Parts: sequence; C-alpha cells; structure tokens
Amino acid sequence: KLASNRLEIIYNKRKSDGMNDELIEHLSRAIRTSTNKAYEEYWKKYAEWCQKNNHQADSYDSCQLLYYLTSQNHLQCSTLNGYRSAISSVLRDLYPKRKPIAEDPGIVAFFRAKRLQEIAIPSETKLETWDMNQLRKFVQSRF
Repeated sequence: KLASNRLEIIYNKRKSDGMNDELIEHLSRAIRTSTNKAYEEYWKKYAEWCQKNNHQADSYDSCQLLYYLTSQNHLQCSTLNGYRSAISSVLRDLYPKRKPIAEDPGIVAFFRAKRLQEIAIPSETKLETWDMNQLRKFVQSRF
C-alpha cells in the first residue's frame, strides 16, 4: 500500500536505493520547508482523488494526471502548477530514468490552454500601472 505522505514515499524510495538517513535528510533540504508543506497538501489531495477514482497515485501516467488537473480546472493556473510540481516531485524520485512528467506534451498543452483561458484582472494597487486604453484595446481584440 502506498503511503499518503509525500515525504515518506520519497524517503522509502531513497532508502530502497541504498541511501543512508544522513544523505536522505540532506537531500530533503533541497526544497524549502514551506514548499514541502504545500506539496504535502497537494499530494494528499491527489492521492485521495486517485483512491476515489481507482487510480494509483504513484504511477507515471500523464493521462491520469491530466484527468486530475481537469477535475481541478476551476482553480487558478498557479495553483494547478503547484499540484503538478508536488506530483512531479514524487514521480521524479520513483522514476528517475523517465523524463519529467511536466515535460509531457499533454501536460504542456493543458497549461498553455489554461493560461490562455485565464484573464488576469489587476488588483487596485497594480491598476495604477495599467494604461486603460491599452487594456481596452486588448479586451476588444480578444472578444
């Protein structure tokens, strides 16, 4: 049974590869604590989705990842990118000889499409730096 804890999965893989605890601990510091915390939450949600949908969270399956990202398509691109990064961080250790899943053409196309669908509305503080005539022309050219 796959552990739902992202760091535990990575630890177990590194241990099975023959790394000692000191080296594993050192490598775990390559990602900031705050990033690890976010990744842990993202991985947990992904693992729960996989279990609910009869998928294996630890399988290197870009189609599965695309289905998951699509199920979360209501979230902003930056949030989805965080999910992708968290999942990739596990798969990178489990499948070191495979290309990063983020480079899969389907994943790349998903994020390209997502970025094109999002309209970034500037906050009030950033609005001062926007030329409203340029913004109006842009909106008119798109819609």
